[in-house]
Amino acid sequence: MNMVKRLKAFQDIMKVITEDDLIGIPLFETQIIYGVSKDIKFDPRADGRIFVSEIM
Repeated sequence: MNMVKRLKAFQDIMKVITEDDLIGIPLFETQIIYGVSKDIKFDPRADGRIFVSEIM
């Protein structure tokens, strides 16, 4: 699928959901922001979950 068309379709759908009809609440965030020290080895997971046992 064309990424530009896909993004436009997604934006249109989200506008309807969150502004026009209020039929739902988005259940995800497209950006996940982390703050870590350079002394900590941390590789973010693709699913956004954080397990302390994986931080060194």
